[in-house]
Amino acid sequence: MGAAENRCGGMSAELCIRSCAWNRNPRQDYSSIQTPWGPETLDDKTPSGDHTDGEAGNQTAILQHLAKPGVLAADAPKRMMTHGAYVFLAGDRAYKLKRDVKYSYMDFSTQAQRAAAALAEIHINRRTAPELYLGVAPVFNNGGDIRIGDVSDELTASAQEHLVVMHRFDETQTLDVLADAGAVDGALAERLAVQIARFHDATPGAVVEGAAMKLASISGRTMRDLVAGADTLGDEVIAKLHEAMQATLIQALSEVDERGQAGLVRRLHGDLHLGNVALIEGAPVIFDALEFDDAMATVDVLHDAAFLGMDLWTRGLQDVAARMWSRYLAERQDYSGLALAPVFFSMRAAVRAKTALHRAGLAEGEEAAASLTEAQRYAQAALALLERPSARLVAIGGLSGSGKTTVARTLAPSLAVAGGAIHIRSDVIRKLQQGLPAEEKLPSAAYTKDASAAVYEAMFDTATACLKQGVPVILDAVFADPAERAQAEAVANRINVPFDGVWLDCATDARQDRVAARTGDASDATPEVAVRQAAYDLGAMRWRRILGDDDAPAAAKRALKLPR
Repeated sequence: MGAAENRCGGMSAELCIRSCAWNRNPRQDYSSIQTPWGPETLDDKTPSGDHTDGEAGNQTAILQHLAKPGVLAADAPKRMMTHGAYVFLAGDRAYKLKRDVKYSYMDFSTQAQRAAAALAEIHINRRTAPELYLGVAPVFNNGGDIRIGDVSDELTASAQEHLVVMHRFDETQTLDVLADAGAVDGALAERLAVQIARFHDATPGAVVEGAAMKLASISGRTMRDLVAGADTLGDEVIAKLHEAMQATLIQALSEVDERGQAGLVRRLHGDLHLGNVALIEGAPVIFDALEFDDAMATVDVLHDAAFLGMDLWTRGLQDVAARMWSRYLAERQDYSGLALAPVFFSMRAAVRAKTALHRAGLAEGEEAAASLTEAQRYAQAALALLERPSARLVAIGGLSGSGKTTVARTLAPSLAVAGGAIHIRSDVIRKLQQGLPAEEKLPSAAYTKDASAAVYEAMFDTATACLKQGVPVILDAVFADPAERAQAEAVANRINVPFDGVWLDCATDARQDRVAARTGDASDATPEVAVRQAAYDLGAMRWRRILGDDDAPAAAKRALKLPR
């Protein structure tokens, strides 16, 4: 299957995991390691023996020129450096120059490689941010006479370098910055989940052979770098991560291959963390996809989406991460592969630990210390996210405005680590069955008995599929009919998983006020509907009854014996 298979000498993916270098004892000396594909030496400067340019090299004259006032804009640009590029912010534009670097995972050490990566960045990112990516601009250096050419969609053979040219946006509006400021909520995460789902669905799928081998190879390279930094990241954490990742990956391999055969492994974003999403004119915009290696960016759709969920979770936004994950799954209406969530979330955290460790090796002082702290945080998250959940069905019922969705969203992150419990909401299913966005209103005529029966049937079918994969589920619907409540309990009984039914009691006037105050929500209930529902005959109520007030989420946690 190419590079990954060659590195493992044609062995199976499981044998590769069991025998490759990252599978050695993390406490051993890794100054020189021997792998099935040959020796690799680690130096003292960077985690992977990488060559970096520093501030010298063939690009120095061009860098100095770009930094001058009057070249890119009237004033001197603001300059930043990432692991792979120099970034100049000038006026209403941003310019990126690929650095002359060679890492274990990325090679920009020749002009041709940098040019190809610059052009690839434009085309790949126009899939999600066409308004941001303007084109490439050639840079000519004729004996010190440096000139920047016109922006276009083509490379210029005689150019010494090429700049990626972008519309500039407010760099304080990337979601990593906003998340740390407490400005990323569940509503924004759901909007982003819808965008990701549509992007994934619009990306052509094809049969991918050897998906498990690819995953084994990628995890091997990542773990090798983390093992090399175990003294910094924590010997015990890396040792436990090493052991748990091996066991989890081996269990996942057959399903990974099956999903590759099913067309669910695609050329996607590949680096979908919070720092690569910006809020522009109030809307989340996904940018900066991985451009330098198609193989690394060709991943399972769940693996791509897991990056964002992991990043939210690691920053303490577990409830937001759970909302994003459940909405992404609902939008795609594909609940297969959920047992892979722990390994996908964990691998994304491990990659962030690796890149943060790498940055620390290139920085000094406070910047290096901050990167090391970040690397440690992500390494710890990688271990925690491998925890496998226990299948369990929780059904939340109540009349409109009683607080069902609020309670469900609070419970979800307490029932599972990676992605939380799968929150299945009848209001969302109803809209998707009609081919509408969840937040778009349906006329009252659409709420027929047959339509409602179809919604409940889909909800129970989805819950069954999730529970069979060992994933906890929360059902969120009115459940006014005793037969509907019995059906929910029957789903759990058929699969032999624990069941909890919770009914929220709430006064009619309070429900009316809540319904009237809703905006941008999937529910179509009105104050008039809330009044009509008060006359429903609920029949015998066997579910645990909780008052639907402000304490309802905490009361539900107590009733289900969940951590507060």
